[in-house]
Amino acid sequence: SAEAELLAALSVTTYPDSNSKPVMMEDIFGQLRTSGSQLTSAPVWRMDFVLRSGLEKDTVGTWEKTVIQHFVNDGYTELNQKWQYIHVELFSTRLSVGDEIARNVIGDLNLIALAFVFLVTACAMMIGHPLRGVQGRRVLGSCDFFVVILGTIAGYGLASACGVPFTSLQQILPFVLVGIGVDDAFVIVAAFDRTDKNKPVEERVRDAVMLEGMSITLTSATDIIAFLCGSTTVFPAVSYFCVYASLSLFFIYAFHMTAFCSMLALDARRQNAGRLDVLCCAKLAQGTDDDAEGESLSERTMMKYGQAITSHIIVKLAILTAFLAFTGVCLWQAIDKTDTQFNIIDLAPDRSYMRNYLAVEEEYWGVDTTGQNIMVDLHFRNIDDSDASVQAEIRRAEDELLQLSVINTAQGIQSWHRSFTTWARENKGNGPQGMLTAGEFKILDGQDYLTGAGFYPALKYWLRNCSLGCRFKNDIVWEGGNVQDSGDISHSRVTVRQVSLAKSDDQARALADIEDFYKDKEKVLPGTFIFAPPYIYYHQYGVIREQLFLTTGMCFVAIVVVSLLVIAHPLAILIILGVVLMVFIGVLGCIPLSGVSLNSISMINMVLAIGLVVDYNLHIANSFMSQDPKLSRDERTALAMKKIGVAVAKGILSALIAIAPLALASSEVFRVFFKMLLAILLVGGSHGLVLMPVVLSILG
Repeated sequence: SAEAELLAALSVTTYPDSNSKPVMMEDIFGQLRTSGSQLTSAPVWRMDFVLRSGLEKDTVGTWEKTVIQHFVNDGYTELNQKWQYIHVELFSTRLSVGDEIARNVIGDLNLIALAFVFLVTACAMMIGHPLRGVQGRRVLGSCDFFVVILGTIAGYGLASACGVPFTSLQQILPFVLVGIGVDDAFVIVAAFDRTDKNKPVEERVRDAVMLEGMSITLTSATDIIAFLCGSTTVFPAVSYFCVYASLSLFFIYAFHMTAFCSMLALDARRQNAGRLDVLCCAKLAQGTDDDAEGESLSERTMMKYGQAITSHIIVKLAILTAFLAFTGVCLWQAIDKTDTQFNIIDLAPDRSYMRNYLAVEEEYWGVDTTGQNIMVDLHFRNIDDSDASVQAEIRRAEDELLQLSVINTAQGIQSWHRSFTTWARENKGNGPQGMLTAGEFKILDGQDYLTGAGFYPALKYWLRNCSLGCRFKNDIVWEGGNVQDSGDISHSRVTVRQVSLAKSDDQARALADIEDFYKDKEKVLPGTFIFAPPYIYYHQYGVIREQLFLTTGMCFVAIVVVSLLVIAHPLAILIILGVVLMVFIGVLGCIPLSGVSLNSISMINMVLAIGLVVDYNLHIANSFMSQDPKLSRDERTALAMKKIGVAVAKGILSALIAIAPLALASSEVFRVFFKMLLAILLVGGSHGLVLMPVVLSILG
């Protein structure tokens, strides 16, 4: 029958038109079923188009773009399914990932804009009295948003001028920087409100900067240094992100200490003149409640809160016990539950033709593109291939590669050298055109190898003959650039298949075994290396934990150094470092709890976490140390919470408001940022506003 003939044709083990090249049925058919060597059924099959080597990149890109535009709808969400009996999905190895990452960010621009609107509104309402006409600072709060944006633009400009590449991740950074930057404004304004209102405005601004300028300088320095430490990582995308962040934070700090202070002085003159906040040309009649002075409700509430959590030893012990228990649980989660999985599918929007393709691949082949039966190339460079001892080492390298547990031995090896040597042996003494004479062979390890002057003529004849070895022409690079030239081999490769690996830990171990193998081979065949495109992901899985702890370790050292220069009190530094370490463990433990994997994206957030939580805790500790030392620890803690606690709480609350829209993002990247930032703000904020005051009241 026609069906039987079709199944028989699909069950062949070699391609009929390419010199008996083996057919890799597991690559072509998903969930295939066989009876012996006969294919019986397969619900899905895959066709790969391999373009000719030597094409210009622009030509390849134009071809792939044309194919995508032909098959994919205008929104790039799915293919135009215009066929009656088949369902088609499409994926371009060159364009799909990059294009969909860019569309990922662009698709959620409306949410980023909404987050900025939320943040501007929060700044405008929180930086002054939200319900008062004169003492409100809605315009000042809005201007602070643009101060942060201008600082970000300056940082981006300097980084670009220095030649630091711009990636898709940098498009998310402005949102993060705004969340960090507005904290400085809250602290400066809180200090300004505590100054003597009878002094001239210029002196009040000076006094405010004297009160909290060092605290802002310290927190900004730790933020900048944390990101500079992050820029030393081996992951280029993370490094570029951290460089842009550190430079932007420097300018944000500089603009707050200069431009924002000037804006604050202008706003204070407006208040002194009794002019309305938004309508500054209008004045409010004297004697209204707008001129009311004294402690604000938020300050009184924060002081009572500080007294409540530090007034009784039982309350203190309960808080310490709760936080230590939380840290223990998070430490267990971080050690036992954290994985390093990274799925390409997460880079695509929720509605994406690439996501559809990868979902089909994972459903029917069990793993995605990075783990599924990938091709692994073993490369040899700058060796004398005509030498018998070199050929014997190549053969040994091939045999040892096939013995690795991560290599699919059932699919064998695609080796020009093995195939050519077999042909030469079979025709020894009887070669075409007088080649392959017996005197040109040398026996090593029990094997005959063609050597000397007869090697290259025979090899080139074999490669030019499509009934013999022309399918291997792309596996050899010649010194002259072409098989027709007189040059020798400069570079060659052989190819094997790796077994399918779904878990990141297995993929990392596979790469480690491969690296051990080729480093051993490089000792006898210098220039040897192994390559497969997914190994860039495997490498990330293997070093992400090491890089995370190395980077954060550098950040903690930087915190100690900067704190020693500014605070100069060993016990205070130990308290800050201990609390920050607990926050780091807490956030790290929240990674598996929130369903997030440890990868380059979450690593960025861990570096960000150190910068943010240091801000929250340093402000509290610095304010505590500035109180009258004659007071008791409890009294100093309550006063510190009154003076700076409100500003810290406003900073946390404004950031929470800003990230809220990201929970509705259509892309996994933004949702990961939301989950991580939410964990950072809740864990870091609770430690700064709850644990730090309790610890200071006991040990401060």
